Amino acid sequence: MRSEGCARICRFPFDNRVVQLSLSGRELKQVVAEEVLRRRPGALGISGMRVLAGCAGDGLRVSLVRPSGRFVEASERLVVVTTDFLAGGPVFASVIPVGGYALTGRAPIARAVVAAWLQRRGGHLAEAEFVDPVRRRWESADSLAGSCLAQ
Repeated sequence: MRSEGCARICRFPFDNRVVQLSLSGRELKQVVAEEVLRRRPGALGISGMRVLAGCAGDGLRVSLVRPSGRFVEASERLVVVTTDFLAGGPVFASVIPVGGYALTGRAPIARAVVAAWLQRRGGHLAEAEFVDPVRRRWESADSLAGSCLAQ
């Protein structure tokens, strides 16, 4: 529980900090594929691209696609914004560089960032502004229930 900066006491289970990571397209595809293999497709919030996942003859196939329809290249550098909790945990573990990420205590607190963003929007959200039912951010083929997840 906190009272600093709040008119009344605020409750938040812990304070995640917002961090930026630089990943290659290959590394981000790996992170996404591992989440699918953990049977957590869609658990990561994706913005600025779509995830296409399905089983192929050689196992799980993941593609990252920009709104223009262009596929993210393996060598392309991407800025990934996440929380320090996710960046330092199992979600990004396979792509953490030697020595880890440079995470600082000066990074903004996610709770404050989200509150400020929501306030700038007038305190309201509408699903239609963020979700396109025709072009979902996570597209998983029915075949994901198949054998490629057992590998």
